[in-house]
Amino acid sequence: NLEMGVDKMGTMFARREGTDPNALPVYVGSHLDTQPTGGKYDGVLGVLGGLEIIRTLNELDIKTKHPIVVVNFTNEEGTRFAPPMMASGVFAGVHELQWAYDRQDATGKTFGEEIKRIGWIGDEEVGSRKMHAFFELHIEQGPILEAENKDIGVVTHGQGLNWIQVTLTGRESHTGSTPMPMRKNEIKTIKTLFTKIYDINLQVINAQKIFLSELKGITDPEKKRKIIGKLFIKIFEKNSLNDKHIEFLAQGTLYPDVIESISNMGDKSVTIKSHHNVGGLPKKMKLKLVEPLRELFKDEVRSLGRELNIPEEFIKRHPFPGPGLGIRILGEINQKSLKILREADDIFIRLLKQQNLYDKIWQAFCVLLPVNTVGVMGDNRTYEKICVMRAVISVDGMTAEPYNFDKTFLQNCSTEIINNVKGINRVCYDYTSKPPGTIEFE
Repeated sequence: NLEMGVDKMGTMFARREGTDPNALPVYVGSHLDTQPTGGKYDGVLGVLGGLEIIRTLNELDIKTKHPIVVVNFTNEEGTRFAPPMMASGVFAGVHELQWAYDRQDATGKTFGEEIKRIGWIGDEEVGSRKMHAFFELHIEQGPILEAENKDIGVVTHGQGLNWIQVTLTGRESHTGSTPMPMRKNEIKTIKTLFTKIYDINLQVINAQKIFLSELKGITDPEKKRKIIGKLFIKIFEKNSLNDKHIEFLAQGTLYPDVIESISNMGDKSVTIKSHHNVGGLPKKMKLKLVEPLRELFKDEVRSLGRELNIPEEFIKRHPFPGPGLGIRILGEINQKSLKILREADDIFIRLLKQQNLYDKIWQAFCVLLPVNTVGVMGDNRTYEKICVMRAVISVDGMTAEPYNFDKTFLQNCSTEIINNVKGINRVCYDYTSKPPGTIEFE
């Protein structure tokens, strides 16, 4: 026997009881869509797949500890409203139910009118049913496979993950952009940290092609920074302003960023370098800027983080510039140089961690110089790039001193990089203090 129900967003439920009356149910299902092209009945088949699970369990007389609920969201493709996404906002308390009802599609039809027309408004409050886990059953049937009359069944997680997160925890979805190419595995590491520790839906926008196109032929560091800053905002606005409820851009701007971007000296204003989140920003922005850390130094930010019980995995991470590797490749930026630098930097950081040196250093990284030098590998002549390793100790980032490594460690780093990174045949270590030098090269 199945207990049936429909909530005020048109979400339908079919529940099979479990053996433990205190156990939260496991949900399976999908959105009930009927796309005109592509996966014509993928959501329908997903819901039928959930019902098939229950039918099989009943036939085999298999009992489950958790109740099982087959769920289908309102017809997403039929009205072009994406109700699962709207429901997420209602579940989280970000939006009122009436807001969802008032949303219009391209033809001017409102979501509320459509689900009333098809009789899919129930009495249950949205989000009143809690769950133990959610599995979205989804049959992907792309145009090519459709032409061959074949279906491929896959389990997707995007909407389901978002739905269960806001249902259980009330967390909102978050969107971020990746302004420039990052360190090796950087995006994967950051996403893992955020989802593991904070359980949020971090969306990453890969805009690398756009940035590389705009930066082609640019070698001046100030021009690079300003191009990156403007594109960063442009891409962020494009991807976030689809939701009219997103009004703010939050940035982790620190006081040293402000000082280096605009330093007042007498009656003159001197720019040391334009940080992409300060001097690199366009004058007019559609989003309102929020910078809660703007008047703090890095050591103060770390102290604040500990007061807020932010995990050490975040607090101890070395600073990483907003323009990314774009300012650690001197000269023009291209894919080949990015690949070379990523590999070298990854080796340097890995060796620091292996020798328990990472946490003793304020910031460590590699830089790729636009200079080739002659070398010899085996019996062959090479003519390749110079890699510079940089590691400094500091308190607030305003002044810094080079870290004094053991000579053997530097030699090991050099050997490891040259032997494993094609494109580098010489490695140097930078002993420059700040001042006169800055921590980053550009």
